[in-house]
Amino acid sequence: MRSFVTLCLALASSSWAYQVTRPSPSQGWTNSGSQTVTWDMVSTDPSNFTILLTNTDRNVLPINNQVLTASVEGSLGTIDVRPPSGGWIAGPTYRVNLVKSENELSSIYAQSDEFDITESTSSSSATTIPAATLPNGQSASRTTMVASNTAPSGSSNSASATADGPTTPSNAAVSINAQSGLAVALLALFATVMA
Repeated sequence: MRSFVTLCLALASSSWAYQVTRPSPSQGWTNSGSQTVTWDMVSTDPSNFTILLTNTDRNVLPINNQVLTASVEGSLGTIDVRPPSGGWIAGPTYRVNLVKSENELSSIYAQSDEFDITESTSSSSATTIPAATLPNGQSASRTTMVASNTAPSGSSNSASATADGPTTPSNAAVSINAQSGLAVALLALFATVMA
């Protein structure tokens, strides 16, 4: 009977503590860029903690208990963590631990389920579109670059950037920047059509 009561109290107390919700077996990480850790907390949980990356397989993670972020404010509920100094090493059986501090790694508040860090798949492309030829023989162009990163789970991140400017070396008398380049090109085109 005593062991039953002890078990019930242990189960009840574990449901009232920090709980790591991501990463998880279905939402692992890739080996590219920052990764997200999310958790739930209750008012009786300590106000801050340190996030560790751990793996019992030394072939996957040679140095165990890598501190990812220290002194995390528990009320945030989510944080993006940067890769450790050696980067994210792809492999199985990783866990994230929320611990008391960098100096007290064995005081574990919560532990994620095992998850994988997988190789990311990345792609990029660039397109240059000529805009116009300027009166002094220079040409203005627009280059659009798109990069995307897709995780095996189907989520993806993408970014794009556009740059305007001369495609031939400029001289000091003509200055074309991202905002005036298109206007100058249109004026040159208009002057050519009107002539």
